[in-house]
Amino acid sequence: MKSLLFLLVLLKLSLSRIFRIDKSTKHIVDDKKRVNIFHGVNVVVKLPPFIPIVDKFDPFYSLSDEDINYFKKFGFNLVRLGVTWESLERAPGVFDYDHLDRIGELINKLGNNGIYVIIDAHQDVFSRLFCGEGVPTFYAKDLFYEKECKSNFLSRIMRIFGGCVPLKTFHWKYNDDGLPIIESCRGGFMKYYQSPELSTIYTSFYNNQNGIQDKFAEFWKVIAKKFKDHPHVIGYDLWNEPWPGNLWSDLRSFFPGHSDRSQVLPFYKKLDKEIRSVDDNFINMFETVPFPDTLPLGGGKTIGNLPETPGGEKHSDKQVLNLHSYCCQAGPNVCEKGEPSLENSQTLCKKFHRTKLNAHNNNAKKLGVPLIITEFGACSNSDACYHELAGFAQAAEDFMVSWAYWMYKPYGDHTTTAAEHTEGLFLDNGLPQENKIKALTRTYVQSYQGTPLFVKFDPETATFNSSFLYDEEIDAPTVIYYNKEYFYPNGHVLSITDERGENIEYSIDLEVENYYSFKIKQKFSKKNPIVNIKFTRQA
Repeated sequence: MKSLLFLLVLLKLSLSRIFRIDKSTKHIVDDKKRVNIFHGVNVVVKLPPFIPIVDKFDPFYSLSDEDINYFKKFGFNLVRLGVTWESLERAPGVFDYDHLDRIGELINKLGNNGIYVIIDAHQDVFSRLFCGEGVPTFYAKDLFYEKECKSNFLSRIMRIFGGCVPLKTFHWKYNDDGLPIIESCRGGFMKYYQSPELSTIYTSFYNNQNGIQDKFAEFWKVIAKKFKDHPHVIGYDLWNEPWPGNLWSDLRSFFPGHSDRSQVLPFYKKLDKEIRSVDDNFINMFETVPFPDTLPLGGGKTIGNLPETPGGEKHSDKQVLNLHSYCCQAGPNVCEKGEPSLENSQTLCKKFHRTKLNAHNNNAKKLGVPLIITEFGACSNSDACYHELAGFAQAAEDFMVSWAYWMYKPYGDHTTTAAEHTEGLFLDNGLPQENKIKALTRTYVQSYQGTPLFVKFDPETATFNSSFLYDEEIDAPTVIYYNKEYFYPNGHVLSITDERGENIEYSIDLEVENYYSFKIKQKFSKKNPIVNIKFTRQA
């Protein structure tokens, strides 16, 4: 009965919730003015039918009722959901609205269970034309791209280091439609990015050849019309991991920040303006180029950034800086064997994530927007993976940053190693990969009756501490997630105190397994007093 009541409360909240950015605190808040923190996963199906199995559980392909139960058990309240351009626009100007309706049904099912969505126009390696996904092939094939690396000083130097290698050297096999056969593609996408084909076609895209950006904007406007002011959608991730163009012809492309300023920002501004003509309230979750903004030197140096936001000051409450953090960027050989070693995960990776999040958190402050990390991890069920994920999660807590792990399940991913069933959260037998779950399942506050100041979870002792500025005008509960099975088998102890350590009066709003919801009831003599939360393991 309590579980049913909990779902009804979540449903009530979700039907009225519209997220926005608090201009003063730079946090994502709901319509109750509560600061929200999100922990979640990526769900991206890159190949037909472009949507997970929804009517039954499968360890590698589903997003079913059983998966939603796992989300609630693990504390995941966020899904970054892939809706690729090619999945929606099936012929020039012809959109598959039935597919969009199915996406909408999935979003509603997630939202009605307290799990919210970032819609992600995912692309890797630009298009299926190049063993990737994203831009429809009928548009990509008409864009200019070079099949050989033009000889110049820069390209000659780069070929010494294995760069600027034409795609023909990978000896793909092709189907009757002239597209690479999927089995030829798997796992080499970072090598493909270094080809002259990819460098030049991204240049054509940023130059809006054949009005390609205008066509992409139309794709986004179709989505925006469908999900305008949707209570379960947090925001839109407009273009996954933008790659710099002119990489082998313009030395400036290797300078951190150059491509952000000259190529990506004008593209984002155009998109932002076009989408806001349909939905002025959407939250734009914009990304910078992963390389060379982060350089694999000296443990990873994060240098580049955008000089301004795509929507400008006018829309400062509707934008979020959105980054990915992979330890493989810490050095050229860190992931030589597929993922960092145990030693690197415990030392190098931990430092890398903290340094990168600190740099981008500072960038977000300069831009006046929040920061979110929508990809990290992508590792196997190893001890090394556990330590890398735990190190990242600790850094995210320190900066009070929301996140989404890459990825929940492989979904037949043909561009990364996910198809080998290593990057997802389940084993072949359908059981969860315990190392990852223990790293990702952390006690945290999902919704604050105020503004958070400090967060700390110790997975060894299961002790959780957080401080926040209480806002008496917020008449909605603080919601804590905790995992009883992993950390509190004998129960928990909750302590709510003021800054002097004295107990504060509160009422239990709702308590079900793994979730604790309470409201501060005490009257204070000053506005916005500090409230301390301590959540500990029962002996």
